[in-house]
Amino acid sequence: MQKDKQLGIVVNYFSREQQGSIRDILVSATLNSVLFLRQVPEVGTVLVVDGSKRPDPELKRRCAKAGCEYFHTDQEVGYAEAYNIGWKRLQEPYIGLMANDIVPNPPGCVSTLLQWLKRPDVGCVFPYLDSPHSRGDEVQATGFFSRSELSCEPSSMTLNLNLLKRELLEAVGGITEEFRFGFSEPLLLHGIRSLGYRCVMVGGTRAYHYAELTKVLGASNLRAQLYEHDQQLWFERYPALSSAKGIGKIDMSAMPLSTSRRVRLLWKLSYALPRGRITNKLMRLVMWM
Repeated sequence: MQKDKQLGIVVNYFSREQQGSIRDILVSATLNSVLFLRQVPEVGTVLVVDGSKRPDPELKRRCAKAGCEYFHTDQEVGYAEAYNIGWKRLQEPYIGLMANDIVPNPPGCVSTLLQWLKRPDVGCVFPYLDSPHSRGDEVQATGFFSRSELSCEPSSMTLNLNLLKRELLEAVGGITEEFRFGFSEPLLLHGIRSLGYRCVMVGGTRAYHYAELTKVLGASNLRAQLYEHDQQLWFERYPALSSAKGIGKIDMSAMPLSTSRRVRLLWKLSYALPRGRITNKLMRLVMWM
């Protein structure tokens, strides 16, 4: 491993179909993301982990041509399992976890994220998302014309593009595979924070989220029927990370959005108002200030 190539990245890939237009869209999005990553000078290994039922020889061939590795998990796995399989195969001291429908915008923002991650008190970093159609990433999403200069410590995060120190990922045991549908993300964030490290959404860094392709077209249905079970288990085990509005996703957490008093006040005010456009606008206002 070259000394200047300190960041290894796992790109999580899944396709329900091995042929057809849906699979072609997912493959194209994946390779587009890989090509952007290859422009980042600090990036060493880029590993595409395929958690689909069957391997995809064409994707493997195109990954090799794009300068990245391809690994099939031998059976269908969920996103948490795929990420864990991937990062354990990397050798770099800094690990990136990226969905296959994410494009850093511009690629240089990955270098900025890595600079932040190298700070001794920081354990995890992630960018704002240009995700105008997203509901699951409510506060992390910015839209194309929103301001995103503020670096802050949100209440949670989504696993779309996240950089972490390897030793901390090992210390928390990786991503929990017990839950489904986004329950794992806040546990990872708060696990790192419990070790005394900051998890920062870095101002000035953005990534484009391709209309949530991984949710709409390329997500495993494993444990899908157990969503209500997982939700109940979550509320029982982690009441401090929950609220009446849902699991601990960014726009649903009962934890304060940031460490500043002003932001905490606006956060509480947004929760006191009816759910809807006013609440969402206030939460975005929190991020802009």
